[in-house]
Amino acid sequence: MYSNEKYRNHGAFSPMDTSYLKEDSRSVEIALRYLDKLDNAVGLLQEQPYYGVKARHPSLRKLQFRVLIVEKHLVFYKVRERNETVIIYAVVDSRQDYVDLVI
Repeated sequence: MYSNEKYRNHGAFSPMDTSYLKEDSRSVEIALRYLDKLDNAVGLLQEQPYYGVKARHPSLRKLQFRVLIVEKHLVFYKVRERNETVIIYAVVDSRQDYVDLVI
């Protein structure tokens, strides 16, 4: 089983900060349910690290990023085979220009 370094990101999204989701959803409860959905999707990577697709953008693909799509958010991650680790780099709103946020 792969270890999952959840939410190790570079400032694109903080899982403990629900204000962004609260503004978008207009409800703390909806925001928390959505965070649960994100958490469950990321949890799948422990058993199936290649569940996400290869990143489409050439720069991200070259750096071997994979993408897990959860509704309108994109979870960017990499799989490290040598120590069986999945590293989450960013969770971003797909409506953003996300390439600069991830790299």
